[in-house]
Amino acid sequence: MSWTEVSAALSTLPAGEVDGADFFRSLAALLPGVVYQSRVSPDGSAKVEYVSDAARWLLECEPEAIMRDVRVFQDLIHPEDREMFTCRFNEHRQTAGPWQLEYRLLLPSGRVCWLSSEAFVAATPDGGTLWRGFFTDVTERKRVEKELQAERERLALATRAGHIGTWDYDVRTKEIRWNDEMFAIHGVERGRYEPGEKNYEFLTPEDRERVKAEFEKCLASGASHYAIDVTLILPDGQRRLTRSQALILRDASGEAARVVGIETDITEEKRAEAAMVEARTAAERADRAKSEFLATMSHEIRTPMNGILGYTELLKSTPLDPEQRVFLDTIESSGEHLLEVINDVLDVSRIEAGCVHIELAPFEVRECVREIFEMLRPAAAGKQLDYVCEIDPLVPAGMVGDRGRVAQVLTNILGNAIKFTDGGEVRLSVSVDFGSSEPLWKFRVADTGPGIAPETMTRIFQPFYQADGSAGRRHAGTGLGLTISKRIAELLNGSLEVANRTGGGSEFIFSLRAAALAGLREPAAAPSPKSAPARLHVLLVEDNPINRRLCEIQLGRIGCAVQFAVNGHEAVERFCAERFDIVLMDMQMPGMDGCAATRKIRGLERTRGERTPIVAMTANARTEDRQHCLDAGMDDYLSKPFRQESLAAMLVKWAPPSDPNS
Repeated sequence: MSWTEVSAALSTLPAGEVDGADFFRSLAALLPGVVYQSRVSPDGSAKVEYVSDAARWLLECEPEAIMRDVRVFQDLIHPEDREMFTCRFNEHRQTAGPWQLEYRLLLPSGRVCWLSSEAFVAATPDGGTLWRGFFTDVTERKRVEKELQAERERLALATRAGHIGTWDYDVRTKEIRWNDEMFAIHGVERGRYEPGEKNYEFLTPEDRERVKAEFEKCLASGASHYAIDVTLILPDGQRRLTRSQALILRDASGEAARVVGIETDITEEKRAEAAMVEARTAAERADRAKSEFLATMSHEIRTPMNGILGYTELLKSTPLDPEQRVFLDTIESSGEHLLEVINDVLDVSRIEAGCVHIELAPFEVRECVREIFEMLRPAAAGKQLDYVCEIDPLVPAGMVGDRGRVAQVLTNILGNAIKFTDGGEVRLSVSVDFGSSEPLWKFRVADTGPGIAPETMTRIFQPFYQADGSAGRRHAGTGLGLTISKRIAELLNGSLEVANRTGGGSEFIFSLRAAALAGLREPAAAPSPKSAPARLHVLLVEDNPINRRLCEIQLGRIGCAVQFAVNGHEAVERFCAERFDIVLMDMQMPGMDGCAATRKIRGLERTRGERTPIVAMTANARTEDRQHCLDAGMDDYLSKPFRQESLAAMLVKWAPPSDPNS
């Protein structure tokens, strides 16, 4: 039974038969609320004639109290709602017909409840009105309505803030409803445009058929989701990219009944993505350009440096007076320092580009440490330093790691300690902590130098930073050594840290985790130039006349017979004309470079059934350059500038076995 039907039934009761009316009382007992009857006189005063027992739990007061004094009820009306209630009551008190009002009560328990009051008002002969009605507690409904309203407001704010259009499509009636953002996305106004089938007119011709086909396919296939990106053409001609996503709701038979979805403008997002791709592409181009520039500069500097250092080495082997020898030593030292600078810049570039590859292999740690220590001994002796190397007896024979990179870090921090210490001691110590599953190796370099200022400590590993940055600083350098060393340490799964020592000086600690190995044999000593085989027939491919003449002299002193080629084409022709024991191949040459020439030669060898060793001899010094040579079919790699001793060792390595009968 509805409240309207209850009100109509109450209105049929005779005005004087409230008390004792069985129908009325039975009906009142069934209602989930308070039933009442009151009279309002022409002057506006009211008297309650009947209140059902439900007043005890709904209004928290006795029915008799309300019937004695209507103010008992009136005082329950919430102070904020009394004025509204009085206005509405006065407007209706002399008007017959239905009455309905919702307002709050402040109950004796302190609880606030929402009341829905409905009544049928009838005129009385004295000019007053008779009110027959009921109260119901609608607090829970009001709470739900409030939450729903808050949810609607949040949704509206969210869609407005996110520029998200929402739509609801009835598949059967073809009716579609849009929120305000949908109108904004399509560039039309609510009230001037009615969504419907003509929505397809916003799409580009190419998207129109695609969207229709995709939408119909989803409806027919039983799919529950739908998503598509399209281009809209707005009334002002502007093009916008949008993404539509929807949920397809189906009836019990599985037929699509309703589609609810959202539409978002992704124009700026796509522009940002395109800009990001362009920025990344530009950054990659810039990085490649930088790498190529550095590689080119390295090559262009190393090529003349090969002549400078090579001829210096040759000249030092001739009779010289003391002053001339000093001059040549200075030239050689300056050239080697310039090479260090070039190598540092290339290393930083490779590390930043992520092109440094760590090659893990077993190596003898003690031998590596001793080699570095002895290599730097002359520098320490020249400054009359106490030069000490301590290797803990528990240190294993070897480790699995990158020997070259470990040596690079140790050389840098030990060389720095010697360079910056004018008196006292430089100490290199090695220990291993076996406290975890993988041993922790620690290489410590301590000195009694000036130490490091606190403000410098936090910046010492930054690129190009010099602890002594003054114009008159005593020690040269690029400021890249420690940056490179720290990053290499991290690539090796380790760290490089620095601290000042109590009493003066500083200590660098190079730590890394690596598997320990026992029982490694000492590596064999490198062959000396004297052991190079005599009368090797060598094809020297070199386009630079200075370096060609230098290498000719070096090979002649080793005892080789040399033929020349000045480019790749000539090298292939020479190789076809006669046989050689080894080919020394330059990389960058006009016409045909070293890699192309090598591939040609390897193709010719397949018909001969033999293979001639080819060694790259180039000023390109990057790891990727070395791999490029090997991929082309070369056997080894000799980086310029090189010494005669290195050239002889390479010849020994790749010379064919000697014929005992020759």
